[in-house]
Amino acid sequence: MAGAISGSGGIDVNSLVSQLMNAERLPAQKMLVKETSLKAKLSAYGTIKGALGAFQTSLAKLNSQASYQGSTSATTSDDTAVKVAAGAAAQAGKYNIEVTQLATSQKLATSAVFSKLTDEVGTGTLTIDFGTHGTGGFALNPERTSLNITIDASNNSLAGVRDAINKAGAGVTASIVNDGTGYRLALSSTETGSKNAMRITVAETGSAPTNTDNSGLSVLAYDPSATTPAPVPGDPPVPAPVGSMTQNQAAKDAVFKVDGIAITKSSNVVSDAVDGLTLTLLKETTSAAKVEVNKSAASISAPLQAMVKAYNELVKTMRDLTKASTENQKPGQSNDAQVLNGESLPRLIEAELRAVMNQALPYTGGDVKALAQVGISFDRTGVMKLDESKLAAAMAADPDGVTSLFASNGRIDDKFVKIESLGKGLDAGNYELNVSQLATQGKFAAASGLAGSVVITGSNKSLSLSVDGTAIGIDLTEGTYTPAQLAAELQTRINSHSSLTAKSSKVEVSLDASNQLVISSQKYGDESKVNVASAHADLGLTGGTATDGVDAAGTLNGIALKGDGQKLYTDAGFKVTVSGGSTGSRGAVEVSQGFAYQLDQTIAKMVDGKGAIGVKLESLNKSIRSVQDQQQRFELRMGIIEKRYRAEFVALDGLLTSMQSQSNALSQQLAALPGLSSS
Repeated sequence: MAGAISGSGGIDVNSLVSQLMNAERLPAQKMLVKETSLKAKLSAYGTIKGALGAFQTSLAKLNSQASYQGSTSATTSDDTAVKVAAGAAAQAGKYNIEVTQLATSQKLATSAVFSKLTDEVGTGTLTIDFGTHGTGGFALNPERTSLNITIDASNNSLAGVRDAINKAGAGVTASIVNDGTGYRLALSSTETGSKNAMRITVAETGSAPTNTDNSGLSVLAYDPSATTPAPVPGDPPVPAPVGSMTQNQAAKDAVFKVDGIAITKSSNVVSDAVDGLTLTLLKETTSAAKVEVNKSAASISAPLQAMVKAYNELVKTMRDLTKASTENQKPGQSNDAQVLNGESLPRLIEAELRAVMNQALPYTGGDVKALAQVGISFDRTGVMKLDESKLAAAMAADPDGVTSLFASNGRIDDKFVKIESLGKGLDAGNYELNVSQLATQGKFAAASGLAGSVVITGSNKSLSLSVDGTAIGIDLTEGTYTPAQLAAELQTRINSHSSLTAKSSKVEVSLDASNQLVISSQKYGDESKVNVASAHADLGLTGGTATDGVDAAGTLNGIALKGDGQKLYTDAGFKVTVSGGSTGSRGAVEVSQGFAYQLDQTIAKMVDGKGAIGVKLESLNKSIRSVQDQQQRFELRMGIIEKRYRAEFVALDGLLTSMQSQSNALSQQLAALPGLSSS
């Protein structure tokens, strides 16, 4: 008994309570094992989700049309004469390119020589127009914007004029050349081609400026095709060249042949002669340069290899996590690679992905409909493989079909409809496009026609108008014009106004059958507007009619599309541009959703909160929370039980202490009785 007591009552309370609580806590070990198992499964499914994400990421390039652009290559037999670059639209074939003349830009220099850079040139305004010089005068290039440069006391030196022209930054570069006799101002058009020659007019300041006397600022005037009215009314204008600047290089067009077909272009870089090819002409040829275009699988091979690798890693991950125990594994030994042994979901994921990849796709627009046709197959163990030779053959035979096999793609048999994007939510299939209203441009039509010859002077050169909501005032260049020349002059002056260039607004000025001016905004839609506020009667614009533009309107499979200019679109991202044609049915938009898109969507659904992986992860998290709640409640109960045990044993210990005290007292009393004490 003495060895079993330790307190005042002889009971070791802590030891007894500890032993009893160890027995009570046996269920806690089972809960901990369950929690550990659930967390291991959660981690394993998280690993599978990560592998699915990596596979999904590998599909992104395959679902992008840009990944297929580099599949076309082009070579030339003489890259010193012709360089060539191929886009996706280029067709495989061979072409003979002969270059007769290279395009050049015009270069001018002052005949006047200056002794130093600080010499004053003069003050006033320089106007530099671009167009074509001819016997009938100067024909403005309506596609170019004129330069209006102010020369005043702050920049009227030779160097100041150079800097002012360069600061204008639109179409002309100026430099100063010392030829040994002095300094000359040299001007060069930045664009090549005969329609980009320069005409320089001068408006000098002063009490009696002449603008053409080759002194002051007029030393920069240049118009070799200028004319004056004929002495006899009705006779052709009389040539009256202006300026003393020297032309050192004429503006010329590029002249070349493609397979014997003569072509003239304003630039040496030509992208619209052969569909999909950009030709850069470098020198004139004595024999044809041979260009060959080939289709290859080079650009798509790397993304496909990445997809194959990511898929195989996903499958390996799932199989490693579900494999059975090995022979060498000891009972009870932890092995994360087998934590999902017996779980069916990984096998279902693999089966679902394989089902997507084993199908033949409809609506691809060609004969390529299955992965096997481009060299993708599976061995008997389920490992994906890519046959590069089959891929190359498929790309050479049907590159568009290979594109549609993987990427989202849309087609419509209408040259006036361009599919900009498919957006989200369109399944593979045919969608009927109906156009109920074509987009139009805002325009202003003159009330009366122009005379056969129109003389512009200080009294009739000014007009006020608004374009796309921006009000401007312009002055026409004084001179004698045919109706066509006046239309070009009006277009150039409007388009050169700084308020319009700042907003990228432009107009096109044309003539109708009655020689009436028609000013049309180059924008489409309800923001496209032109209105003439004031103009001289000689222009026929007074009392003209303004017609505002309208947006395109239509439906896709009967559902209304939104319109913005020539574009029809949905909030989900579907967008087409309708550039012409007629109202009514425009045919079917054939949508193909390739394997990359379908696999991406399949994975997205799997990992979504309502998908297989999402539901499994939530279920495991819920189970873990449940076990943790049980553990928390169990610990609370253990605390209560421990308190009860401790209270009971403390009470028992107290009782034993009391009994011991009573026993001791009784012994003392008995010892004190007569006759009971020791002798």
